[in-house]
Amino acid sequence: MTKFFQLFLIPFCLLPLPFTVQANSLPQYPFIHATGNASISVPADVAELEFDIRSLAVTPHESGQQLEAMSKEIVQFLANNQINSSDIETYDTKKMVSDDETVANEKSSVRYRLLRSFHFVVKNLDQWKTLTDFLLSRTYLGNLSATFGRSDLNLIRQHLLAAAIANAKENAKTMADGLGVKLGNASAISETPLAKIASVMGFEGNSANLAGIISSEKPPQLDSVDLSIPSALHYKNAVDVVFKMK
Repeated sequence: MTKFFQLFLIPFCLLPLPFTVQANSLPQYPFIHATGNASISVPADVAELEFDIRSLAVTPHESGQQLEAMSKEIVQFLANNQINSSDIETYDTKKMVSDDETVANEKSSVRYRLLRSFHFVVKNLDQWKTLTDFLLSRTYLGNLSATFGRSDLNLIRQHLLAAAIANAKENAKTMADGLGVKLGNASAISETPLAKIASVMGFEGNSANLAGIISSEKPPQLDSVDLSIPSALHYKNAVDVVFKMK
């Protein structure tokens, strides 16, 4: 049901449109508040992989040697598969044996652990199966996870924002036509819901934030992770727009 308001709006996350902001008020002119939505499904064209390698030995020196040998194998394999060194990040975490563990175990059974985390970007998904098959075959590797995305995400964001705004304008025009009034210029726009309108007018309802770019969440750990390339990535955006009525 379409409603007319003669109050004052609090705009936030606004595009550069002319208006005056005043706290706790709505526009002092008749307006229509419309929501616009847009979505798109596209195949992934880039991915990121993260994992840990772990060494375990009787002495810290031996553990370090093991870790370096594992790292060398990983880095050489990535280089052989056209993964640039600039796209690879590593982080070291030393996990030395604790005093409590030393006391609780025979000295001969004490081991020293080292951990190194890898993160790298895969820009050519034709390499995906080769890369993941190799990594899954390394017994010293754990916590493997993958994230898929798009190299043109900024363009997708721009497209979705423009499409959501167009949808909001179309919805507002439909409401205006139904009331026999003309739709004026937009006075405010937000990518987060303009919940203040509902609260000022005493409306209650679901105020879940549908705004922003949304895609698949990061997969879980290695024992349950699915490293297959998804058939599509789903992105969406929503905007709230306030239009003047003529």
